[in-house]
Amino acid sequence: MGGQDRLQILFLPFWRWYPAPDHPAQGAFVRELARAASRRHRITVLCLDPSAARAPRGETITSAEEDGVRTIRVALRRWPVPGCTYAWYLWRVRRVFGRLWRSGLRPDVIHAHEYAAGLAAVTVGKARR
Repeated sequence: MGGQDRLQILFLPFWRWYPAPDHPAQGAFVRELARAASRRHRITVLCLDPSAARAPRGETITSAEEDGVRTIRVALRRWPVPGCTYAWYLWRVRRVFGRLWRSGLRPDVIHAHEYAAGLAAVTVGKARR
């Protein structure tokens, strides 16, 4: 596969399915999959954590190279209405993805590893075709 055949792949793991500094083993298999795919393709991981009490005024976004993979972490405050955290997560994924899209990220593939992230991936994928 030549350089021009490289795909832009967005990994969109649900927050419990990707390692975090305070939980380095959770979702390690998804990180390893992203690292393996990065040998042939351009990988970006977008990981939103809707349980972060530390996020000021709604969200904190960090972007870093982690193990050779561009990783964007978004810490979100938990939605104050009980039972609405997942809807809040879906809305924020769409909003953050829109920002990334406007900044030039145009994934060929969105990889979601389980249902909660899959619904978010379908939502943003359909929005951007």
